[in-house]
Amino acid sequence: MSVIRVCTEPARLGDDARGALAEALTAATLAVEVGADTDAVRPGIMVLFDELPKNRWAVGGRFDDSYSGPGGRILITLDAVEGVWTEARRKDLIERYSKAAADAVGSDGPIASCWVIIREIRDGSWGAMGTAVRIENFLPLGFTEDRVDDARQTVKHRGQGEP
Repeated sequence: MSVIRVCTEPARLGDDARGALAEALTAATLAVEVGADTDAVRPGIMVLFDELPKNRWAVGGRFDDSYSGPGGRILITLDAVEGVWTEARRKDLIERYSKAAADAVGSDGPIASCWVIIREIRDGSWGAMGTAVRIENFLPLGFTEDRVDDARQTVKHRGQGEP
């Protein structure tokens, strides 16, 4: 249902920091996307960590730290099924992810080069266990009523030919 990728420089996060960040990102996703933290939905959230050397990651056109600032480079992307992502929820999640990243690297404030990208995947464009999965498959697992209503409205509008 949701795939979170965290890209950092090598050795930016130790095992404990990665574990704490994975938990924080999962909890934030559940709180914002689902509206509740339920064991039934947790298995639908994956957190993947990638490391990219500085000589493969330019910020401001430079491979050094001229524009990256304290905390280094962090990119967090979320691929999530469409339906529940209002502007307010996206803003909330970006704030939560940014704070979790800052906490993971021991920063007292926001990290200048921490970017968060949320990509909504069209309903029915996910697959698991050899079959396409729809948002309707997940709603009974603990989504709050407001998320259920938003998801059903989105699916209904899609069915009426909206892009």
